[in-house]
Amino acid sequence: MDNKQFKNIFNKVAKANGFKYVYSAWFKESEDSILVLSLQKSNFSNFYYLNIKTYIKDIFGQSHSISKELVRDIGDIFRREPKEFENLFNLESKLSELEREKEINNLFSSFLENYSNIMLEKRLIIAEYQILPPVKEEIMNSLE
Repeated sequence: MDNKQFKNIFNKVAKANGFKYVYSAWFKESEDSILVLSLQKSNFSNFYYLNIKTYIKDIFGQSHSISKELVRDIGDIFRREPKEFENLFNLESKLSELEREKEINNLFSSFLENYSNIMLEKRLIIAEYQILPPVKEEIMNSLE
């Protein structure tokens, strides 16, 4: 599968799951935060990494809005795709186009849907994830 086909499939699935494509990344925004999905191409093979970044609004004196900078920066909370989905980002694997689309849908339904629901609400971020005490305190202060 070539890069363009892969990105088109990912785009189709991301949009179907409520993400908006802007500045070469997919965004989902709430009153509390912005979730950004971006594909990063490996320099060594035909492999992509899924960068999953959360920007929490109104902490540390920052007011985030959808912009190119959010695609480039690392975010307040950063992670990559779960290990069990790495193969779908390897375009050298023998997955057919249909199988790859099915796996991307599975990534969204079994992981990203729940993860985005949590990351888009400050109270859930605090409840569900261990985060550094200063970040947790700042989030809690922003809720008051």
